[in-house]
Amino acid sequence: MAAVEACLDTETQKTEVACPSCGATVYKEDRKISEKFRQFVEKNTESNQVLISAFKDLYNDRSMFVHTGINLHTLYSLRPNRPLILRGKRYQSELPNYYYNIHEYTGFLLRRYFYRQLVCEINDLD
Repeated sequence: MAAVEACLDTETQKTEVACPSCGATVYKEDRKISEKFRQFVEKNTESNQVLISAFKDLYNDRSMFVHTGINLHTLYSLRPNRPLILRGKRYQSELPNYYYNIHEYTGFLLRRYFYRQLVCEINDLD
């Protein structure tokens, strides 16, 4: 995900939104990375709906993990070898601790995730 995001255009776009307090029109700057990622996947999978759906789910799960730390562990668990825990702008530990072979584990999870997604979609077609 991060490798693809690094290749995407990160220029900000202005989006018109209504102010929640007064209702006035204001402009919000946004990079719209998730939308650009979706377009990238759609283009490079030749609009394959199974892969588009799988990448969308994976992107959402990855975003929860990376940006908020959701679903990593129970809230107050203390143990070594876990990622940095964020709570708003505060953190529980100063440095994240990772399993040294995290790339192998991540690869395993990705292969397993896509295999399950594809098998479920194929079974639904039968």
